[in-house]
Amino acid sequence: MQSQTSEHQTGNIDEVADHPIDCPAAITDEALLRAGLVKVSAFMRTKSSVNANRARRAKEKVAKAGAGQLNIVAPLAVHATIKTMSKRLQEGQSLRHVLESQLTAEIEATDPTTALMLMPEARVRLLCRVADRLARLKGWRLLLARLIGIA
Repeated sequence: MQSQTSEHQTGNIDEVADHPIDCPAAITDEALLRAGLVKVSAFMRTKSSVNANRARRAKEKVAKAGAGQLNIVAPLAVHATIKTMSKRLQEGQSLRHVLESQLTAEIEATDPTTALMLMPEARVRLLCRVADRLARLKGWRLLLARLIGIA
């Protein structure tokens, strides 16, 4: 008798009766109550939340622009380089241009001689002409070139 009192006070069922329910017959609420089940009402989200809708729209906008998120694992030393390349690609620069300029910048930072070997011939000829002219400078022109750091 005390268990019935505690059931009514707490609203929980301690034990569910262990007897089968006749499924072919229509199961009424009373039958379910007799079987030890409790009628409950609940709210359930059937549509997506406002935040989920916002995230979906943002992904659609990025996809419509022809871009997408890419998650990669790379050494910490190259994170800045990869971010810079990504920004330049998003600005509309061609992949070839971005890669060539990045490679040239990396090589120039480590070995200027190798950078000259990788440059197009026209640029190499121009640099050679400039170097020749700098070598022929004399007097105040040579002094000025040294002051600005090109000789």
